[in-house]
Amino acid sequence: MPSPVPESVPQRPSPLLTWTTQIALAATVAAFLFFFVDRIGCLFPKPGVPYKSAVSGSDNSYYYFWLRAAMVRHDVDFARDVRECATMPEALRQTTLALERTPRGLLPNKYGVGWAVSSVPWYLLGSGVSRVLGLPLDGYGPAYQAALFLGQLVYAVASLVLAWRIALRFVPAPYALPGVLLTWLGSFLVYYQASSTTMAHNIVFFAFALATWAAFKVEEEPGRLRFWVLLGIGAGLAVIARYQAAVLLLHPAAVAVRMIVRRRAGWLGPGVAVAVAGFFLGLQMAAWKALYQVWLFYSYGGETFHWLHAHLWDVLFSPLHGLFYWSPMLLLGTAGFLWLAATAEGDSRRLALRCWLVSGVAMWLVNGAWECWFFGASFGLRAFDGLVLPMMVGLGFLIRAAAGSPWPWLRRGLLLLALLLALLNVNLVYLARKDVLSSERPVTHGEMGSLLLHFWRGR
Repeated sequence: MPSPVPESVPQRPSPLLTWTTQIALAATVAAFLFFFVDRIGCLFPKPGVPYKSAVSGSDNSYYYFWLRAAMVRHDVDFARDVRECATMPEALRQTTLALERTPRGLLPNKYGVGWAVSSVPWYLLGSGVSRVLGLPLDGYGPAYQAALFLGQLVYAVASLVLAWRIALRFVPAPYALPGVLLTWLGSFLVYYQASSTTMAHNIVFFAFALATWAAFKVEEEPGRLRFWVLLGIGAGLAVIARYQAAVLLLHPAAVAVRMIVRRRAGWLGPGVAVAVAGFFLGLQMAAWKALYQVWLFYSYGGETFHWLHAHLWDVLFSPLHGLFYWSPMLLLGTAGFLWLAATAEGDSRRLALRCWLVSGVAMWLVNGAWECWFFGASFGLRAFDGLVLPMMVGLGFLIRAAAGSPWPWLRRGLLLLALLLALLNVNLVYLARKDVLSSERPVTHGEMGSLLLHFWRGR
């Protein structure tokens, strides 16, 4: 097997790489801090400025309703949540209340409970603060909103740390961190992990990264039950956050099977992982039972897949949220990942890369065949959430490969291009946050450029 990169790759990072990494790290910290302050500031408006909840919109509200209904009233009567919420405009509220009811006479909720489950400790924190300050225990006050937003940022930061630890298994340290940070800054994940954190994508990425990291640890220490527990937590949480995330779990499943087949682990560890994942799946089944009167339910009834007419090109390159069109950084990460998958050595690494490749193709087909392949209001193609992790590894590998190139312009060009794409994307996230960049219609590169120019000129 040939070496995936030239042997002449320098062991120490170049000054430009160090400089790029420092900028990427500073930009990541700044993005988290800025959007946290921006979101929390809306909870304490100035006189004459309307209140704006950190939870807003239809999807976001329904993810939250699972939590609020259970905590405030201990039921699943979402019609009451819709009437009481400050998260929907009036027209959307009335449309929602007119939806067909479940067999129990309740409003349906097609979304998974994963986001709500992940937010329980942070809701309790907000409830405790509200109680101390004498604020209403309604789930909507500033203390609740701030605690929930803070909790999701904790998961986001933890997911980046896990991604970095995973990337270190494929590329040396000087290249792993910029690969992770630049990919994150240049993708839709910035929007869903730093700004719009009440969607499920932050939790899906965190849970997938946790399950993947735990799978690597299980290979190294199959007798340590704590890693099997973490694998089960990550797998179960990912699935109940977004059912589609099940296709991402091929690698953890393959590791578990390999450990059993090769007799490196008995049945205890895998059994514990299955039991833990089953606990999370049981929470989802209990929610379905309470709402639909059945333990297993396809909650997306009326929405379907068109396998023979899939939008496989559009889902990647359309101005209407196309994955690579909106996030060209991910094209670099994909190229690096495919190169690494074709040349990597090491049994454990090859298994992970091949599983990620199969999962990626499966998710591409599923997303392209979905009747709403552009996924409604979106910043980029958010449905590819977990696959950003392999792309982070891929960009790190690509940077390392360029470092061994005999052409200085290639090394410098890749880093400068990646840094430019990252910073431009963060600016677009801000414009989307301020509703200047549309999340509901096609937006061309020309329009994005025009919006950025107007923004920087102060118009």
